[in-house]
Amino acid sequence: MSLFVLEAVKKKYPDSQIDFIVHPESAVLVKGHPSIHQVYIVPSDQVKSSSPDREVSELLEVMEDFIEGMMTTHYQLSLNLNQEYFCALIHGLISSDKKIGFTFSGNNHFQVEHRMMEHLFAIPVDRSRNPFHVVDVFKQTFWGEGIPPSCAKLPPLPDVDKGMYPHDLQFIVFQIGSAWMGKRWPLKYWAVLLQSLSQHFPIVFVGSTEELKLWNDLITCLPSNFFREKKNVYNAMGKTTLLESATLIKKAKLLITGDTVAMHLGAVCQTKTIALFGASNPVETGPYGEGHFVFQTSIEVKEQLPLGVTSEGLEKIKPHYISDFVLKGFCPSDVSIWETGWNKETCRWELKGKEGELHPFQKENINICEKEGDCFFSEANKGLRINKILQEVISHIENCMINLTSENLFQLQEADRQWAEITSKSLLWEAYRIALNGLPMDNLQLYLRKRKERLWQAVEEEKASYQAAISLEKD
Repeated sequence: MSLFVLEAVKKKYPDSQIDFIVHPESAVLVKGHPSIHQVYIVPSDQVKSSSPDREVSELLEVMEDFIEGMMTTHYQLSLNLNQEYFCALIHGLISSDKKIGFTFSGNNHFQVEHRMMEHLFAIPVDRSRNPFHVVDVFKQTFWGEGIPPSCAKLPPLPDVDKGMYPHDLQFIVFQIGSAWMGKRWPLKYWAVLLQSLSQHFPIVFVGSTEELKLWNDLITCLPSNFFREKKNVYNAMGKTTLLESATLIKKAKLLITGDTVAMHLGAVCQTKTIALFGASNPVETGPYGEGHFVFQTSIEVKEQLPLGVTSEGLEKIKPHYISDFVLKGFCPSDVSIWETGWNKETCRWELKGKEGELHPFQKENINICEKEGDCFFSEANKGLRINKILQEVISHIENCMINLTSENLFQLQEADRQWAEITSKSLLWEAYRIALNGLPMDNLQLYLRKRKERLWQAVEEEKASYQAAISLEKD
């Protein structure tokens, strides 16, 4: 997804020189990229822990040589798309006029720079309150109003061994693995789908060396004579680099995958992609771009992704749903199929259903709750009123600014606790609480003043969301 953000930055600042910091496993996707001037590879193999419990001085010592090589350049903008602590440390040490994203601000203190980035660190009970794709969140941090759609590029793609795919026929790529068990479609389903689609198209399997066991397990799900009768199935798993896999995906007629790296490569290569979603949220991390399809049987995304077990939602996506859709364009009634697209009016990526309806997670604006009591704005007395508890929070902040006593601080904490309970499902207000963690605590008067400013900023965002929702209802 970072490649889409990269191209948006280049489009916004066409004459800019862009340097890129990347983990070793992803370096192949950016080395030699036409939009990148310099690639720095994070020594992540030396950083065995990225937890906040590890002393900053220890991390600095481990990364001393890496950081020293970067300190010679001053940047106008630095953008951190990562949420790891040692990446925030690197970000904090970079010399730049403006920083966006998770950053180290000194004295073992970390904070999130920019309002839209706060949303990515806010994980309330109900993730459906976020209507934005992660790429759009990143783009809003530096673009402002009227964000355009963006494509992504890869470095020049290498040739692939001729035995890996059929050169003269249209073929379909399968990616059957995932680092997360909760994102894997059952192997027995892949076996059924393979038997069905291989009657019409050659099938090419891609995947890492670590996923080769899945190939061996898949074979046990197939009839014993399958490969004797089928000569149009190609196994490239463990035999190609990430870029070579991208070559195969780019040449393919169609990619079928879970929520994986291959899915994002399909989006970058603009290869039509069918993405199978279970535990994760396709609104936030679906295949970016237009003309892709997301299969999803449940639109409930749990607070904690069940990474270690097969997703119940994925098990409900039957193989014939996919084959009927590919071969006949048939959409079954008991599974949701969402097509990706770009809305020019709202300037955002969207998922739309069979009748053109928006995905439920995108129907509502941020923090527009279904129950009136959950929203601190409501139509009363022919206007908008602020929830009583929020008024108390504001009042107690002001009392503390005037007279900083233990009693006033206790009352503020109690009002805070009640407000947190009311807004526990709100991404906007969870982001507000994340922002409070980034405020300086060494000067309590300064802290209270900045906290009040940040609170009113959240109030204005909530008001704008509420008014936008009312306008949509009237339309």
